[in-house]
Amino acid sequence: MHLLQQRLPVLKKINSISILVGVLSLILIGQYLFCHGMFVDGLVYGTLARNYALAGEGWWDFWVYLGDPFHSHPPLAFWLQSLLFSVFGDFFWIDRLYSIFCLIVSLSLIKKLWQHLVPSFPQGAYWVQLLYLILPLVHWGFNNNVLENTSNCFILMSIWMYLLAQDHKQYRYSIVAGLAVFAATLTKGPTGLFPLIFPLLYYKHPFKQICWNTAIPILVLVLSWGMLIGSSTEAALFFSDYLDIQLVKSLSGEYGTVNRFLILEKLLLQLVVLIPVGIGLRIFFKQKSQHQAIQQQGWVFLFLGLSGSLPIMISPKQMSFYLLPSLIYFVVSFACFHLKQLEALDQIVQKQKIIRWVGSFAIICLLGITISSYGSFSRDKEILHDTFILGQLVSPNSFVKASDPIKKDWALHAYSARYFQINIHFSPKRSPFQITTKGELIPKGYLLVPQKTIRYNFYKKK
Repeated sequence: MHLLQQRLPVLKKINSISILVGVLSLILIGQYLFCHGMFVDGLVYGTLARNYALAGEGWWDFWVYLGDPFHSHPPLAFWLQSLLFSVFGDFFWIDRLYSIFCLIVSLSLIKKLWQHLVPSFPQGAYWVQLLYLILPLVHWGFNNNVLENTSNCFILMSIWMYLLAQDHKQYRYSIVAGLAVFAATLTKGPTGLFPLIFPLLYYKHPFKQICWNTAIPILVLVLSWGMLIGSSTEAALFFSDYLDIQLVKSLSGEYGTVNRFLILEKLLLQLVVLIPVGIGLRIFFKQKSQHQAIQQQGWVFLFLGLSGSLPIMISPKQMSFYLLPSLIYFVVSFACFHLKQLEALDQIVQKQKIIRWVGSFAIICLLGITISSYGSFSRDKEILHDTFILGQLVSPNSFVKASDPIKKDWALHAYSARYFQINIHFSPKRSPFQITTKGELIPKGYLLVPQKTIRYNFYKKK
């Protein structure tokens, strides 16, 4: 061990908790990089980015199926992800590679934010990263290519810029904060607006300065959107359709409704994992005095997290992953309220040199597992198995007629589009193929295509 320490002196300079962050990132997210299987929405977003990169003919030319324009979300995440398709080509792992890139950016910004917020305990940033990663929704989101991964990066950037604007009294930081909020809204719409409240929660200067720090980002946001929408007729039409599809129809309940308080239950289910951590810290490290200023910051970030979560109650659609951009601020708040305990724990952990060595060895092993898992399945193995067979039978950009039970088999639709550019449709004008679930009657005028499928049967016209 002593010989290894002499040969690898750089390892002694690496923070032990940062190594644990790397290990946890690989266990929960990284090891699935080369695996097949993803949440439906993530597959759709990957398909949009792929199509745009390889066949798009304009800034606003997005589609899942050729000839069917997609205007249901703002385009920034698709533009960014398309860059990877342009560089590497069409590989199934590009979707997760982009998500891992978003994870790295998010963790880096978390570090910047914390070290600016609590300069007396900079290594606390790694504890915040660690606590963030254990939240179930966080590693689920970064595994499934959701839009919140991208908006999370820009929202973190905006909060960091707000902090710099407060401390340095330079308006350039407020301008960048406004641009970051603009980018967040250009990724996921109005859910990216909540950072605008931050200057009213976190302030150190007279009222005039607070007004400027609040007004400048809003002005930048409004001007940016005005310039974008006014840049072309295509842009105006795109966002007109977006407002109608995603906001007007959604808020009116056209896509279904749920209990508006459901999002609170989902938020509590995410944060409940922090309760035993907090209890353990209070039991084992009974520091009575806390940093009063840091505790005040804890309340600020608690309210910031709530401002990013509670407005979701307005929407009839309340998916858990909508919470993803706000979760980090609850973790920052938790760390502020337990700062003394985390400092005491950190002093103990940093003395345990074995953590660095075991953690580094674990990272090497996990990287090996990641590579060796190439082509394996993380979910939906049966659907993917049959989709691969379908892709061998049908040429790209083709229609396949589907039976009624497949109408809401969204995973089959998404995998067919993402992997083989096949449109599963219910009334195509010309389609020599039809797909049914096993057990259905043979469609009239079709013959069974003999294949070793698991869930579906494929038929071809006589």
